[in-house]
Amino acid sequence: MTKKNNFMQEVTTALTPRGGKKGAQEDENAIPPSPLCQHIKEQNWDEVRKDLSDDNRDSAVEMAGIWYEGDLPLHLACRNQVPDDVVATLINVYPQAVEERSKKDNRLPLVICVKSKGSYNAVGRLIRAWPEALDQKIDDKSLVDTSTLRSDFSQWGISGPIKKMLQRGTDDWKVVIEWEEEQRQYGQRVGSLEDKLKADEGRIELAEKKDRALLKLIRDLETKHDNKVKELEAKHDESIAKIEALTKALDEFQTAQNSKNVELKNDIEMGAAREVVSRQAFRGYTDDLLNMYERSAKASEDLQKQVASIKINQTLQQNLG
Repeated sequence: MTKKNNFMQEVTTALTPRGGKKGAQEDENAIPPSPLCQHIKEQNWDEVRKDLSDDNRDSAVEMAGIWYEGDLPLHLACRNQVPDDVVATLINVYPQAVEERSKKDNRLPLVICVKSKGSYNAVGRLIRAWPEALDQKIDDKSLVDTSTLRSDFSQWGISGPIKKMLQRGTDDWKVVIEWEEEQRQYGQRVGSLEDKLKADEGRIELAEKKDRALLKLIRDLETKHDNKVKELEAKHDESIAKIEALTKALDEFQTAQNSKNVELKNDIEMGAAREVVSRQAFRGYTDDLLNMYERSAKASEDLQKQVASIKINQTLQQNLG
């Protein structure tokens, strides 16, 4: 961009009037070529495409309208067998150039392109941009030569397909252009519909993917639910079996306990009966022992009395003796 800005400053300086017709002519010749014109002269079409790209749109429009050595960039490109896409871009960037005559030879871009053996598509693009050029005088400043491109091209050794384009009437070209425009618009509509269709198909495909994913999720949940139900049913059956087993064991325990309670009651009653008998027997045994003790004590007392009596008798005998 700095290079293009410097060029514009040089152009502004060169176009500053310095007085007189001669000075003006010198100023025009002193204008340096723009980067666009320089690249066209060098037939460096890749750089020309960069100069005309959308990124450089403002400078491209400006450069496409600057004259250099009597030519606009479109004239200069037509002299150098311009590629089809470049001529189309030049026309798109600066469309009025198709009606401008070169200051060098007073010729329109279409005439220059045909004379310079331009390609079939390049000539076709120029005709479509301004079909009236076919009926314009080759040199509109000549009072003698009234030939037009359509009337004079047969002498230029032009190829058959290009001849057919040049022979076609201007009104026919307008019909063709109108039809092509309709086809272009139709193609755009079809393209738009195709884009919408693709977008719709993409949305449908995405929806179908989501549906499949959702269906899979539902099936997975159903499977998990069924497995969980089976698991719960199995646990329920297991619980019922445990409860039934526990109930049976409890019944058996209660039956056994009742039987044991009856046995214990019988044992208690028998024990109580034995206790009564034992007490009665112990009481009789005690009474016997008491009687025996009393008899023994009485016998002991009687014996003591006898011993005492004997001792007294012995003492008395000893004393008497």
